Amino acid sequence: MRAIKSVPAPQRRSAGAPTPKDPDLVLIKTSDILAWPAPDAGGVNLLGNYVTKPGATMHKLYSTPSKIGSGFESEGDEDAVGVMQKVDASHPGNSVEIREFILAALGESFIILQGTCRDDNKTVYGTKCSPMKLKPTFADNSDGTTHTFVFEQYMRTDQVPYNYTGAMTFDAPFAVADENLPLLEANGTAYQLPAFADELGTALDVASLDLAHGSVVSIIGGGGAEPAVLSGGPATGAANVEVILKEGTDWTALQNATISLEVFVAGATTYLIERSRS
Repeated sequence: MRAIKSVPAPQRRSAGAPTPKDPDLVLIKTSDILAWPAPDAGGVNLLGNYVTKPGATMHKLYSTPSKIGSGFESEGDEDAVGVMQKVDASHPGNSVEIREFILAALGESFIILQGTCRDDNKTVYGTKCSPMKLKPTFADNSDGTTHTFVFEQYMRTDQVPYNYTGAMTFDAPFAVADENLPLLEANGTAYQLPAFADELGTALDVASLDLAHGSVVSIIGGGGAEPAVLSGGPATGAANVEVILKEGTDWTALQNATISLEVFVAGATTYLIERSRS
């Protein structure tokens, strides 16, 4: 059971005023997710990245900002109260692309990331075991031409929406050539390792690093006869970079195994701190 903490008054002025929404909802098909970030001890903040399977990415859905609505309701008897999350959105017009999206999305399960224009946090709607499902409607009349989307859960849970500060990936992971990791802004935040066959084993090393403080980078294993291994300690390629792994346990880059590391800049030294692995 989680401890209940006191909640002070919000520091932001007019915190209860409507929040300006990012017009792009970010959708991830649950069947495309290779690794799920885990919540911290408080149960809301997610640690690590959503990592998609090879060939899959996140997707954007433009929605009229003023017509985006989201939240949750609770239902159930006194000893069986559960949460049902919901996102409403509207897309203007009736293009072929939006109709193709609807056709492909019907019956699929999604995780939805919703951002605002206030900060970089994303609110997560849907869970691994109770994802969001699409219910679309369309109207073409004197009031306008609009597709309306309702994404909702069909099974209540005890989980309020998560908070996500990890990476958004709309491109394929950067293909790493060998054991030297080029963790650079130009290469993104997802890195696909090759298969390794060295009978003596291959130690992964950070060759270069210029990602900003707070970035979360994910490395995807390529397997092979002798998968590479990431160990804690100083990098030999990049100066003043140190890897910190949970409980000092090495990570083995098995096929489609993942590890997410947060960049923490502390003066002259930059730390890569493990946030999750699979």
